[in-house]
Amino acid sequence: MMGRHRLSGVGKADPKASLPILPDHLLYEDSIEVMGEEFEQGFYLSSKIGMLNIAEDSPVRARSTAYFDRLEHNARKAPTTPDAEHQIELELIENGHLVIEPIEQEPEAPEDRKTGFFQRLFGSG
Repeated sequence: MMGRHRLSGVGKADPKASLPILPDHLLYEDSIEVMGEEFEQGFYLSSKIGMLNIAEDSPVRARSTAYFDRLEHNARKAPTTPDAEHQIELELIENGHLVIEPIEQEPEAPEDRKTGFFQRLFGSG
């Protein structure tokens, strides 16, 4: 986001103040037509990721309603392909917004798979 350092104390001074936000992301919105379909899909996908990265009850949403309205508008156009959903998931994991529970115990191999590969291939001789 541009100029955020200039607004760093506004939230403390007036928690209900509306903050103008113009992130680098939205600066390229007018370039979609020129940049092509791949850029367009990436732009909308990053809008969706941006929405998911910030909690719905985050104070910044109440202070920057125009920005989040625009972000939400763009997020609705994001691709819903399995690849896009996978990219969203990876981004959320990387940013700590999606936690993957560790596997507590490896599943037991079926009886017919417990024998080693070479034993199955050559016999136990």
